[in-house]
Amino acid sequence: MNLPKMDIHPYAELFPQMTPDEWETFVADIHANGVLTPITLFQGKILDGRHRWTAIEEIAEKHGIEAKPPFNCTIFEGTEAEALTYVYSANIHRRHLTTGQRACLGVEVKRHLQETIQAGNPTGANQYQERNSCKFAGIPDGKEAAEIAADTVNVSARSIYKAEKIQEEAPDLFERVRAGEMPLGAAETALAVRNGTQTQSQAIRACVSEVIQSIGAEAITEEKLEKVSRVLADETTNIHVSDDSYEWYTPAHVIELARNVLGAIDCDPASCELANRTVQAETFFTKEQNGLLQEWQGRVWLNPPYNMPLVQQFTEKCLEEYNCNRVRTAIILVNNATDTAWFQAMLSQFPVCFPSGRLHFDNGRTGEKGMQTRQGQAIFYLFDILDSGDSIARFCETFSQIGTVLLPYGGNQ
Repeated sequence: MNLPKMDIHPYAELFPQMTPDEWETFVADIHANGVLTPITLFQGKILDGRHRWTAIEEIAEKHGIEAKPPFNCTIFEGTEAEALTYVYSANIHRRHLTTGQRACLGVEVKRHLQETIQAGNPTGANQYQERNSCKFAGIPDGKEAAEIAADTVNVSARSIYKAEKIQEEAPDLFERVRAGEMPLGAAETALAVRNGTQTQSQAIRACVSEVIQSIGAEAITEEKLEKVSRVLADETTNIHVSDDSYEWYTPAHVIELARNVLGAIDCDPASCELANRTVQAETFFTKEQNGLLQEWQGRVWLNPPYNMPLVQQFTEKCLEEYNCNRVRTAIILVNNATDTAWFQAMLSQFPVCFPSGRLHFDNGRTGEKGMQTRQGQAIFYLFDILDSGDSIARFCETFSQIGTVLLPYGGNQ
């Protein structure tokens, strides 16, 4: 005997999923104590209780169908608007949602309300509104859907409009806010930086001000605020990753120099489709594919994510593939982090070019050249062992055009 198939109603998806820790505790409780609250169905789908049902399925799959906890179902009788009211009322007090998460929920509530209003089917007060003290089962004349949604989820209509804009222009940021991983204000700031309407320094200053206000800190002078903002700017502008979430890529002239040394680029393990238009690697791996889990082959160009621990993991992976002879030769562009073990490991073995000035990375969407990091770069050459003399000479001649090339002491001269 198998469990019946149960579809999830779209209204049940309004609230974010549990975190892994919450989910583990929840499933253990269901397994030990059973399903104490009935699962509510509407239009033949689960309106309330999707987590309970998924836990039942997981327990049955892991421990056998006979181990599934007993459960009951109830049928919700009412209109679409009443069902939306019911879902909100049943869930809002169970979940500890941030302001940003409530704003994201408000976006969905607003959309469903607009659909109801446009359909000309607003409902009056009913038993569910009275029982659950929910605010939008009756839709007042002349009141905007955003205002009703804002009252419902206990945020301002302005917050809902902000979340709506983020959803339209940066769905990835919206999902992070919805999951509780990023505050709404931080997502708004990140979007402004992406769109070029705010510099990174201005964005950091705004975030610092917001944090100070939220904790009610006093005795913070304008001078101290400026100093903190500058320090954070120095730290964060060192971060550069070659994926499409930041959209700043290696300048084309550096890629061309690498291609002149390598002959061609077979693999770029930290890239995206847009960046590869310049790199022109035969194979490239995106953030979603995770180059750390892939096998690299041939001639590699690597501009890894610069945040830790990814930069170390990518450089160590490149050395591993090189030592296993899967990677024949590689050029690696990183920050000149001379105080780190991974940097010293390459510096002691391979030729390196230190560019004369800081590189200006390119905007992948506009082609604009603009982002200059606050730290210099280093370009390492993992030379072709079968052609070490000629290939090292070619690297030295080529990259000396943009900086100083050094060879490891005792290495090939």
